[in-house]
Amino acid sequence: MARANSKSPVESSLENLLPEWSGEEDGKAELLRFRPEAKVLSDLLERAVSKCIKPWTMRLARLQQSWGEIAGPEIAGKCTVLSVENSIVYIEVRHPAFLRVLDSPRVKNSLLEKIHTVLSEEEASQIKFLAAGSFR
Repeated sequence: MARANSKSPVESSLENLLPEWSGEEDGKAELLRFRPEAKVLSDLLERAVSKCIKPWTMRLARLQQSWGEIAGPEIAGKCTVLSVENSIVYIEVRHPAFLRVLDSPRVKNSLLEKIHTVLSEEEASQIKFLAAGSFR
């Protein structure tokens, strides 16, 4: 198996010829044009994983990963995103008193707007808060 840093014969020839033709500095700069563009590793991984994992699982994972930023530390510490089904985001709340606070329209709408930074309005059209242990 070839190493990632090994050079093809064409690349080796170009590396030797370009500095002769264009000078040392310009030759090295010109050689960069022939190199493939660098790619962000997270983008490559996401593309590879998306071929193995169903799209709805990827969306749920994205939402769960961002939950701390979306809900803030206080709310995120008291509830967890369980599932997204039929564009409904199901959130488990650990304490019944907090369930009542979260279920208010103001808090619900605010969280839903923030969820829309990760999921589209079609993917997440509403939120349902559930008491801990009540999800199927």
